[in-house]
Amino acid sequence: METDPKKRKQLLWKIERRLAEDIARPVIFCQVSGACWQPHFKGHTMIVNGNYNGWRLEDACLDK
Repeated sequence: METDPKKRKQLLWKIERRLAEDIARPVIFCQVSGACWQPHFKGHTMIVNGNYNGWRLEDACLDK
């Protein structure tokens, strides 16, 4: 941890330069989420590229 803004900026650019030289693509954000289903919940198709963009339930029903 560095409290001096000038030193922090230098450290940041040093890290940025190393990442660029290594052609690295670090993960800077990783959202942890999950989904589960019950066997009697029918008609819902989860969108493959996210958990939160496919919750239109007009075709969903409970078959119990």
